[in-house]
Amino acid sequence: MRKFFLTTLCLLAAAALYAQGADDMQHFSAFNGLRVQNINVTATRINPAIVKAKFLMREGDTFNYQNFDDARKALHDMRIFKSVRADAQINAQNNLDININCEDGHFLLPLPVIMSSGGSTAAALILMEANLFKLGELATLTGAYGKAGYLAALGLHLGDNSYSAMFLNQDYTQKIYQGGAYNRAGLFGGKDKDAGRAIANQYDVKETAAGLSYGRSLGERLSLRFGYAYQDIEYKAAAAAAPPADAGAHHRLQASVSAYRNIKPGKGVAGAFGSIFGLGTSDKEHRLASLPYIRPGYFASLDYSAGGGYTGADYDISILSAALIGSLELKTRHTFYVAANAAQTFEGGFSDGVSTKKLLAGKGRYSTQYIGQKGFGGGLFAALFVLKNNTAVAVFEPFVESSWLFDGAARCNQAGAGASLYVTFWRFQLPLGVNFTKDITNGENTLSFVFGAGF
Repeated sequence: MRKFFLTTLCLLAAAALYAQGADDMQHFSAFNGLRVQNINVTATRINPAIVKAKFLMREGDTFNYQNFDDARKALHDMRIFKSVRADAQINAQNNLDININCEDGHFLLPLPVIMSSGGSTAAALILMEANLFKLGELATLTGAYGKAGYLAALGLHLGDNSYSAMFLNQDYTQKIYQGGAYNRAGLFGGKDKDAGRAIANQYDVKETAAGLSYGRSLGERLSLRFGYAYQDIEYKAAAAAAPPADAGAHHRLQASVSAYRNIKPGKGVAGAFGSIFGLGTSDKEHRLASLPYIRPGYFASLDYSAGGGYTGADYDISILSAALIGSLELKTRHTFYVAANAAQTFEGGFSDGVSTKKLLAGKGRYSTQYIGQKGFGGGLFAALFVLKNNTAVAVFEPFVESSWLFDGAARCNQAGAGASLYVTFWRFQLPLGVNFTKDITNGENTLSFVFGAGF
């Protein structure tokens, strides 16, 4: 009887959430075809003009529910609001007035953390702020120090613009195992797992890197990014070792273009940690509610890097990479994904090569990788909700991924399968859980913690 009672409660809750999503669509679809005459905005701190500019609909537009829903999501994605209420009403001129009421907040948070990746750890201090200057901005300043080196980074989201800067200095040992696999070395590279592996070659690497970039979002559908990356490589090796012959400057210009719908880049840790103060939770009702229809999505990007004497590099560099993710979100919010990646280094040294890490779907955890001239890969994965309520969501995420790498006449494959299980609290929107990965290539099993990726 108790089991029957609990099952009935779950079914009733699911039915209520589905009805909520359908009611929203039915309510606003009644205004389809009307002319939007006025868009009125009230807010707690932020200038209403900033909110109005971010809202994708404009006065004079013909109202359409899908466009209205997209415009409302653009406000939620600012991640500074505790609530966003948008409604529509027909005015005396038989046109439409859209009234938006936003409750925004702000915070400034210094956070000391231990950052870990595959057994490699670093101490970090992250300073975050949101909407402190009433501009709707999100900013993060990070400093990290570990055994392999140190990192300083700055990120800022302001309206449709984003800015980033970083400096990295690291010393690590690069190992090449029999069979051609490389260890994942560096400040956040992971702990070496040498047991049962014969080391064919190894050498010490000293890397100094810095970068500046600027990004621009265009209508919440397209984004452009441009930047300059400084990189200087030094090698130290014993007489019997054979380090790569590409020591020196690898400075290059970078450009990328991304197009997306219903799969959107995040706003970083400032956008996530704001939930502790209630910020960024304005779309909680919408994300809990079932969809009134099955919703497809996509994310596509194209990146190009180039360097030479004109950038201060010691080598000619030309690298092209592409990524594509497609999604299908069911009415119950369970989502299925397919990912594909490809990259090629047309000109450049070993340090500019393509790694299998960049070709996989990004869901597994591996202690080794392969590096070559070109390759492709991808995978299948899903986000299945095992719990969804006003406190938290729990997600089971199975995956399978594979990549193929080519380096001249040589070729290799790296593949894996496994799953993540993590919980995200609405007032702490960084996932906490575990990941299990079976490296199909070498049979290695890896169990690791999940923090800060996923839902």
